[in-house]
Amino acid sequence: MTYQSIEKILLNRKLPLLEPLFLYKDSLKTDIDNLNSSDLIKSALHLLNDDLYSSHNLSQKILSKEGSYLHAIMHRREGDYSNSKYWCNQIGNHQIWETMSRNFDEWDPFSFIDWCQKASKGHNKKPMNWLQRAQFKELSLLLDGFNN
Repeated sequence: MTYQSIEKILLNRKLPLLEPLFLYKDSLKTDIDNLNSSDLIKSALHLLNDDLYSSHNLSQKILSKEGSYLHAIMHRREGDYSNSKYWCNQIGNHQIWETMSRNFDEWDPFSFIDWCQKASKGHNKKPMNWLQRAQFKELSLLLDGFNN
């Protein structure tokens, strides 16, 4: 399977849960692993496929702010919010944050982690659909940046 076909499947799926319960498409795991792409791209695709384990194995070895960002998202999605904030601190600043804050009122990476944590306990600051759309946009923007 090509990168383009995997990307099309993952970017046209229904909104992923904040904390996935299982892989979106188990069959994509091997297809992603076999791509002739960077570990950044593979890690982001694994996140879009709800494969936190595979994403983590890649992102923890990527010593850049992009790797730290993917690492932060992975920990946020697994429910390890303090670890997510640690990795978010390693990013410094990221070019997609301005776009995210323009598209999602009050968004900043640390507040977003807090909102996801509250949502996991049933105390939503923002509607669940809003959180899921923001998470999906964040991953889409990152993936787009890795391809440019």
